[in-house]
Amino acid sequence: MSSNGLVRLAGVAGVIAALCMVGFMFTVDQATMMPNSPLFPVLLWVNVLTGSVLTVGLYQFYREESPALGLVATASSLLGYLLFAVVSFAWNPENIVVTIGDTLIYIVGISLFSWLAYGTRKMSRLLSLVGFLAGLAGLAGYVLRFGAGVDPANPNHPLASVMGILYLIYFAAVLVWLVWTGISLVSGKTKTAMATA
Repeated sequence: MSSNGLVRLAGVAGVIAALCMVGFMFTVDQATMMPNSPLFPVLLWVNVLTGSVLTVGLYQFYREESPALGLVATASSLLGYLLFAVVSFAWNPENIVVTIGDTLIYIVGISLFSWLAYGTRKMSRLLSLVGFLAGLAGLAGYVLRFGAGVDPANPNHPLASVMGILYLIYFAAVLVWLVWTGISLVSGKTKTAMATA
């Protein structure tokens, strides 16, 4: 497969990964975030596969400009997806493996790929800001959860509403980043029109 073909395939994979994340919301209990449908592991595996394809495509996309940072971003994301695959049939959002996988993919990986987008100007700088917002909101949510002891399943905690807002920002920003990145890669407008935003 040519380099351009891989990048475009990665774009399609990014959009599918975002659709899988939306599907997660319909296959988990909203209070506990525990899976309540047999479709959950299927969506998770499709997300793992398409997310991995997107990650490899983004490495190919940024490899010439910044091979070292691209490799770190790719390794972080792929390790996160591997951890998701390991716990896919015994999924529990309280599992530290899930937390580490989520952090590696959606906080570290997206932030590093956003930094590459910002520094190389191969994609919109606004897209980079969305990625940074996702990373910051996700990090802040984990700081509240582990640092301040906020239990997302306990609505009576004084900071529960802040945690809920951070989660919504995090989830929305990750979705926007995945779809926007995917469409940019598929459309082939990454170096010209997208770079001027």
